Amino acid sequence: MSKFHMTGQNGRDGDSVGQSNVFMAQYPVIMPYLNNMDITSFDFPYLDELLSYAHARWLQQCSGLLWINAVETAVFTPLGTRVGPGRADGEWPLLIKQVLETGKLQLSAPDSKRRAAALPVFSRHHEEIFAVLIFTAHAGGTLPEPELLQTTTLHFRSCFYQQFEYQLLPTMLKKRNQSDREAKLRSTMFQIARNMHDKTDVDALLDEVFSSIENLFPNVRLTLFLSHDRRSGNPRVKQLLLHQGEDNICLRAFMKGTLVASWNLDDDNSQQGEDTAAFEFGIPLRGKQGIYGVFLMELPANHKYPEQEELDLITMLADTAGTAFENANLLEQSNMLNHELRLINVLAQRLNRNLRLDDIFTFAVQELINVFSAEHCCIVQLDEEKNCFEVMGSTQAQLKGSMFPVNYGFSSILYTTGEPIILADYMERTPAVSFFMEATLSRSLMGVPLTINGKVKGSILLSHPKSHYFSYDNYKLLQMFAPHIGIAIMNASLHAQVKQLANTDMVTGLHNRRYLNAKIMDCQKEDFCGSLIVLDIDHFKKINDTYGHLKGDSVLEHVSRVVLAAVGERDICARWGGEELAVYMPEAGIQQAVECAELIRTRVSAEIEPAVTVSCGIAAWSRNDGDISVETLFNKADMALYRAKARGRNRVVTECT
Repeated sequence: MSKFHMTGQNGRDGDSVGQSNVFMAQYPVIMPYLNNMDITSFDFPYLDELLSYAHARWLQQCSGLLWINAVETAVFTPLGTRVGPGRADGEWPLLIKQVLETGKLQLSAPDSKRRAAALPVFSRHHEEIFAVLIFTAHAGGTLPEPELLQTTTLHFRSCFYQQFEYQLLPTMLKKRNQSDREAKLRSTMFQIARNMHDKTDVDALLDEVFSSIENLFPNVRLTLFLSHDRRSGNPRVKQLLLHQGEDNICLRAFMKGTLVASWNLDDDNSQQGEDTAAFEFGIPLRGKQGIYGVFLMELPANHKYPEQEELDLITMLADTAGTAFENANLLEQSNMLNHELRLINVLAQRLNRNLRLDDIFTFAVQELINVFSAEHCCIVQLDEEKNCFEVMGSTQAQLKGSMFPVNYGFSSILYTTGEPIILADYMERTPAVSFFMEATLSRSLMGVPLTINGKVKGSILLSHPKSHYFSYDNYKLLQMFAPHIGIAIMNASLHAQVKQLANTDMVTGLHNRRYLNAKIMDCQKEDFCGSLIVLDIDHFKKINDTYGHLKGDSVLEHVSRVVLAAVGERDICARWGGEELAVYMPEAGIQQAVECAELIRTRVSAEIEPAVTVSCGIAAWSRNDGDISVETLFNKADMALYRAKARGRNRVVTECT
């Protein structure tokens, strides 16, 4: 039961009772229903006002009883709170507690200054105590017999339930009126929907919608804002500008997809004496596939605010119109979709022909520029190790390779929300500062998250110097393109990983011999000189025999880490075979190679447990040599290594020593 709201002891009570009597006369079947209504413990916190009023009416009806005038009465809630005028006596809390515990009449102690009796007031059916009625005799007086007190308490309960029923009947009257209104609205909706479905032309359909809503609200001013360009002879059909601020009611209704209401006040016109205050309602034109626009309904300030049933009817009308509008544009949308699918198919085929990441980014940037007639494009990828964004492809050469924090710019918004974004005018209003927009002097922007394996790994940004350049159809098409670009990037990345695995030794993590050979051949085509270090772990078989092959692999891995730490950034490290490693140093002479080898040798003997040493053989080549080949270089280094072994191991020997 909802919280009671009492009208007070005035003329309005008589009106409520009169309306209730009329209602019961019209619907006599309601009496048995009311007699079965009851309160429960959930209603107790809301009964104070109702108990107070029932107490007053009870005293009024009992005013002819002489004994009532000789006692003082009070009503308490189950929580011990007195309702109505007066204040609580010091002995009453004990009496109330006893009544609540026993559910029976309780009398004050014989030695009390005044005689008092407390009686429980039970609910109709649940037999729950919802009040305690207390009778107190005046000084020197006595109380009537308990049977009389019980009878009077039942009379009090009757007064309470009478008032309870009078409070319930207005609610039922309201429900009946609401039901009548709903039936009328359903009938109106049926007629309007039938007329609407008779229309096959979009403009005729919109005229029917305008007419139907204006018949329901004669003083309404109705405008339809469509989210896409469509020529219409109706002056009340306009374009919805997506660049408007977030406080714009039409844009809010369009983005939420639900009815949005607000109060509008034009201060300029108000100062001129015009009554321009109005209710505004944004009602989306919604079909099964999306939202196509928003009806803006404006009501004058002196117009009654619509009932919820009326707002529901307007929403239903808009939904019906949206479905019809969608059907009328089905052929046009189908043709556009076929065109988009052809573009996507061509793009996907061309993207998947190449497995080089740089080529894919370059091609994607160029294709996006061509398809959307954009001026600038930027593809950003997340570098998870550095926790930043890197520009992988851009029409601006100076931007390529740039790094940005993950909390910067539009890429941060796309990465955080995972939702695409379209911006009509960067100079007018923007949710983020963008170096890309400022460097290209752009105003219009479209951006979509770049998703790989279901996770946002970057973003695609398109811009143009003109404001309001990109359409909503462009916005949707870019969202369809993005997954294919993401798939191409994923395929190329996987191919690069597979290629890396094919060129990597699994035990040491170094390159393998095949990779090293290929790199030396490439260097000998371009460089002037280079040096090769071949090193071998001394007595490695003894380590395997003593500690086992797992320990041997661990030693080999540790030596490899020492080698990697000792070489330069351009140097190439590889596992030559077994316990032999190799380091190629592009454009380095013998002396540089010796210094590097000595550093490796000393660090290996000092850092690795169990203690091991390495022997190194070094060879070099230069453009002036007559015979330049990988085989020759390795043979010279291998012979130097053989001499290092023969001279006692743990030493560095060059091809000349």
